[in-house]
Order: sequence, then structure tokens, then C-alpha cells
Amino acid sequence: EFFDELCEKYDIHPRLDPCATSVNRKCLLFYTEEEDGLTEPWEHDVWCNPPHSITGDFVRKAYNEWLQNNINIMLLVPANTISTIWWHEYVEDVTEYHAIKGRIRFLRDGKPSEFVSRNSYILIIYRKMMKVPIVTIVSIVLIVLMVWISCLYIAYADQYKTLGIRHSDNPVV
Repeated sequence: EFFDELCEKYDIHPRLDPCATSVNRKCLLFYTEEEDGLTEPWEHDVWCNPPHSITGDFVRKAYNEWLQNNINIMLLVPANTISTIWWHEYVEDVTEYHAIKGRIRFLRDGKPSEFVSRNSYILIIYRKMMKVPIVTIVSIVLIVLMVWISCLYIAYADQYKTLGIRHSDNPVV
């Protein structure tokens, strides 16, 4: 199935589908139209194929949930949305996206529709951000500091030589 292929290809295995019905859901957890995935929290990795009329709202929601909860999110959106304002605010230069090759045959009432989609589609992916342990950051800062001090020592040692001063000529206080 198309959904499973995308999950495997991009190594994301969503648990929540915020735009679903009990018939077309792709994940164990899902929100129906009545539950409104735009107002509910997204605390698990997400698959989202939003209604075309409110795609921008769902992309904005995905961006905010990604920042807040550090989760993986895959959104399937029409390719003609790349000229929208929300695309440039929440997708372009912010996250990765991939054109879907060919046309998609969506399910209708749980069965493949007779015709393929008229639209081309793009998959937007917000990936979970790696968190670097504070110990690693402190170690890197200490190494940089040690290198900097070594460089200063070398620079001043050359100045002492130029002036004819030996290190032993400097009194220790």
C-alpha cells in the first residue's frame, strides 16, 4: 500500500492520523472530522492527508506540534500549494519535502477509487530533532577553549622570542 511504502522509505511509522474516519484511517490513533485534529494535541508521530480546503491550517498545526512535541510528521499535500504563503513560512527552508512520482489512487469507502487523482502531490516531512546531551555540549566547549588557550600560548611564546625574553626571565608572583 502507498502509505506503508512511504513509511518504509522515509523510516517514519506514525501512530496518529488527525484527518481520518474509522474507514480510511492509516494509524491506530485517529481524529475524525467531529473530533477536529486541528484542535486536539498531536503527541505521537503523525500521518496527515488533510482536506484540500484547509491544507494550510494543517501544515501550520503540524509545524507548531513539531516544534512543541519534537515528533515526526508526514503530510501529503497537493503540489500546487508550493506558491502559498504558508508553504514559504512553514515548509520552504524549514523542513524536507518530496514530490510523489505519478498520480495517487485514493481509497473511497475503503476500496481503491476507479480513477487516479487529478492532482500531483508532495510529501512534507517534519523530522524529530536530535537532542544533544548537555555533557556533549560542555565537552565540545572545553575542547574549543583548550585549543584557543594553546593558540594564545603559541602566539605569546613567539613574541617572547622576538623580544629576547625567556619564560624563565618572568618572575612568578
